Amino acid sequence: MKRLIAAGIFILILSLIFHGWNFFRLKMEWEKFCNHLLIKEKNQAISVVEAALASGGDPIEALLNFLEEAQLLKAVEIKINKECLRFPEKFPEQVVPLGEVEIPPLKLRFYYTPEILTHYQHHLLWEFLLGTILSLLTGGGMVILIILYHRERIRYEREKAETERIKSINLVISAVLHEVKNALNNIQMLTYRLKRKKIEGAKILESEIQRIDRQLRELSIQLKPRLNNKLLKIDQLIEEVVEEFRESLYRDGITVVLKLNEGQLLGDQDKLKSVIRNLIKNAYEVLREDREKKLEIIGKISETNYVLQIIDSAGKLPPPEKLFKPFFTEKPGGFGLGLFLSKKFIEAHNGTLKAYKNNQNTVFEIKLPLGKISEK
Repeated sequence: MKRLIAAGIFILILSLIFHGWNFFRLKMEWEKFCNHLLIKEKNQAISVVEAALASGGDPIEALLNFLEEAQLLKAVEIKINKECLRFPEKFPEQVVPLGEVEIPPLKLRFYYTPEILTHYQHHLLWEFLLGTILSLLTGGGMVILIILYHRERIRYEREKAETERIKSINLVISAVLHEVKNALNNIQMLTYRLKRKKIEGAKILESEIQRIDRQLRELSIQLKPRLNNKLLKIDQLIEEVVEEFRESLYRDGITVVLKLNEGQLLGDQDKLKSVIRNLIKNAYEVLREDREKKLEIIGKISETNYVLQIIDSAGKLPPPEKLFKPFFTEKPGGFGLGLFLSKKFIEAHNGTLKAYKNNQNTVFEIKLPLGKISEK
């Protein structure tokens, strides 16, 4: 990044130097051109006077007629027989002498006004300032574009690496799931035989196998990359997930406060349930060791979004920069994929998932765009 900024600044400095050199060169050329015009008009005036003297005409009248048409020469001082005449009679104030020329019996001193030259110099100066500003804007824009390009490229590379990493994770987990499901099917068949023979503990084994099967199905749902979107009543979906935990929460003495506003949105029912289930499960696991044991689940409409807050009184929150990273977990035996996948699913719904602490409480907040409300 520092090298790119240095390169951009170097290009900007070169641009300013090039622009300054062009201005200096143009100024020098302009001064040469003006001197050439002055010398040309002066020589023309001398030729007019010489021609008038040679033809026996009035050199002064001829010279005054020439000055009326001249662009730069505006006045003349004529010395003849120790007499000094100035033309025009109202001599201009800001004039510059151009040297003295002797054409017997006359001595002429021409004057020119720098007004036109000053006007063009000011014009050149404004052109220089405008060019400098444009160079600064162009160079600064180039530096900004270089920085933005570099940042975008880094972001793209990170996203690409993250996508490849997720694909690899999915492939590994899918392969493991496949093998576990095959082994679980064999165990289920064996359990069924044990149950028929009324062997003690067969029912407990069957219930545990069913629990593991549910968890495997849940993980399989999370690994599916595509969304099966349809219009959902989000408040009812949340209530269904809460009901799954109702008995466990009651058994462990956890107080549940449920406040849900009605709302509809377009989403994948299974994946949204999976996210909410994962967040409530996490809250339940930390609240079992909490003294206050209070869980609040609040759903409300905020502008064009449905905001769901899952608030627990435990107040435990890992570092935010690690919380949603894959394979980060503080649970013994955990995979560290729950929150990572939950965030991905919410983002796939054009929503956001964030976590923060508020008054010693831990808050997980989901924000999802509302769908069209049915008129039926």
